Amino acid sequence: MSRLASDLGVTMPTIKRWISILEMSYVIFLLPPYFRNFGKRVIKRPKIYFYDTGLVSALTGIRTEEMYDRGPMAGALFENYILSQVLKHHKHTNRRSEFYFYRTSHGVEIDLVIDTGQTRHFVEIKKTSTFRPRLTKTLNTLASQADTATLVYQGESLPDYGNIRICNWSNYLTHKKE
Repeated sequence: MSRLASDLGVTMPTIKRWISILEMSYVIFLLPPYFRNFGKRVIKRPKIYFYDTGLVSALTGIRTEEMYDRGPMAGALFENYILSQVLKHHKHTNRRSEFYFYRTSHGVEIDLVIDTGQTRHFVEIKKTSTFRPRLTKTLNTLASQADTATLVYQGESLPDYGNIRICNWSNYLTHKKE
């Protein structure tokens, strides 16, 4: 936020107010980092996502399906789309879940942690159509800390890979049981 404030020539409180307005208007949502220590959750910076990937595409100059699907932002847009759909689904079905991302000090990151209070579901999102075992590396590293772990990608749903569910993105969004 400080870099953005500096680039735009405004103060940090102004940036915080703008982000707050965008959140209240349901343009963006913030995904906080997951920590068992609640104090750390408050001080660490969240990731910003858009509810509408069409809007973020228009704002960043993406004008064609090719640019959306294969451009330099394709992976981030795919992740953003999946996260926004999961969040909307939980809100519309009145599920009382908390959403986070998880990152260790060594840079190991899980895209989505869904914490229901009783269970934690780790979700890794990859924009690829080909399953490779290395796609589950991060989930394997951290799966013992989760109740379930799912790799969401563009390929076909497959049998579980160890204790990790391998799921096509469309199946994940339409048959979500968590």
